[in-house]
Amino acid sequence: MSEKAALHVHHIIPRCDPRCTNSSENLVTVCASCHQLIHKSAIVCEGWFVTSAGRKFFWHRSGEAHTVREGVVFLEDGKVDIR
Repeated sequence: MSEKAALHVHHIIPRCDPRCTNSSENLVTVCASCHQLIHKSAIVCEGWFVTSAGRKFFWHRSGEAHTVREGVVFLEDGKVDIR
């Protein structure tokens, strides 16, 4: 399997942070290319949120405003409002 086709597991709270865990709430599976973009800060991981459609992972490209996705609104103070 080539590196480009590989899947990686990314820690949302980085492993160097004492709050880091290996729980499913802190992990997301991404392709190798996206994993590189996350570590280059081109993609910002918001985390997992429960929506009416189930558990969803939210992210945005660096520099983009927080947007409404699946009824979830990311507020300026970092809190989440489910609508």
